[in-house]
Amino acid sequence: MNNRIVVNGANGWLGSSLMRMGDESVLVAGVRQDKARFPETIIIDSDGNSANGALEGVEAIVNCAGRVAGSAVELESANVAHAVQLARQARICGVKRFIQVSSFSVYGMAERIDSDTPLVPINAYGVSKLSAERALLLLSTPDFEVVCVRLPFMFSRRNPALMGDLIKAMSQFPFWPTMSVPVRRSMLTYEYAATLLLLAARYAKQGSISVADPKLFTFEMLVSIMKREGCFAARLIPLPYWITEQIRRFAPSVGRRLFQSSTLSPCHNWAMKYQSSQNIDAEIKAIVEQFVQGPTT
Repeated sequence: MNNRIVVNGANGWLGSSLMRMGDESVLVAGVRQDKARFPETIIIDSDGNSANGALEGVEAIVNCAGRVAGSAVELESANVAHAVQLARQARICGVKRFIQVSSFSVYGMAERIDSDTPLVPINAYGVSKLSAERALLLLSTPDFEVVCVRLPFMFSRRNPALMGDLIKAMSQFPFWPTMSVPVRRSMLTYEYAATLLLLAARYAKQGSISVADPKLFTFEMLVSIMKREGCFAARLIPLPYWITEQIRRFAPSVGRRLFQSSTLSPCHNWAMKYQSSQNIDAEIKAIVEQFVQGPTT
């Protein structure tokens, strides 16, 4: 049986992680322009269209393509219209499964995510991701399964993203404000996300699932890793509740980053079935090592 999987958005951070993790004889890169970077490619344009018959014989599609920023119109086009058109073509061509990369942003500001958490996105990105889920699930049939995989904040040593900024900031300030109760957050490395998406393409049941590393991030974890690697780390100073509430009120984005937990309940975490040895602390350690060593030539 043909078990080929198309990774749409193969040139992005998540898509390229998928391509590195998988078997070249199985994975096919979905790209907008063929630059001979991958052994086999399928051209999928910005509207989600591919050449006639290009998807014939494909078992599954993992759609990593999309935007995280832009106007509501741009996000709707990239995150909803593109995915829906690709899924329609896939269904016509006999593709069995469509894996849509979604986001925890569909939960809005929820501090704990479980089966009862309402879907209340607070920005255009979250709205577009939720709209895509709903539109795609309407396309599902007994012969065409749609699985929407909701992912949290992701990072890696290749792309530290905000984790790199946080490490830099905590190495420069003598004190770092925090809560008296540790702030905990669900996160995921790109590599673990790639592994889970490939597993979802084989085994996940139709519908929406949420995944995250079973190990939660805390500022205490980060400080401990930085100190072990010989990097100066700010001293954590718990602030009184009334001060943190004032910061949340007058600087909500700062308040969320410093004082708000966001955790996925273990019983709602599909990744608990497939735990990895590459937890977030190992990747944070690698990023800190790079920071301590500095740029190489």
